[in-house]
Amino acid sequence: DAPPAFLDEMQEVLSSADVALLPTLPDIDNIAATRDAVILARRAKVPFLIVLNRVPSDKLGDRARATLEKAGLDVAKQAISDRVAYSQAHDVGLAAHELKTGPSREAAKELRKLWIEVLEALATSRKTASVTGGADGRG
Repeated sequence: DAPPAFLDEMQEVLSSADVALLPTLPDIDNIAATRDAVILARRAKVPFLIVLNRVPSDKLGDRARATLEKAGLDVAKQAISDRVAYSQAHDVGLAAHELKTGPSREAAKELRKLWIEVLEALATSRKTASVTGGADGRG
């Protein structure tokens, strides 16, 4: 995790990444702010997946996804909804699935689905690395 305003730190993180997850809120300002992260990931030749985060509604998430996909960017199928469970878990130093409460169940489902996408992206990245001869997929 690297804050988008700290481009040097982000470059360093990307230099050792197999796959980058680029979280963004589903509004136009935050989507526009992912531009620098996308440029850095492409420059580092690191596959990336944009993850819509704190999505308040399917409608807003769908619009954000369409905007990003229209720009030719890879977007995770699973968005992270704006759920109370995430805040509650954060407040006590846990992940949402560790709360074991009703509201955390849906959050846990989201995270499992996103994790599957991440594993698939890693597998693809590693296959590319073996085909191109580079241990890190960059040649």
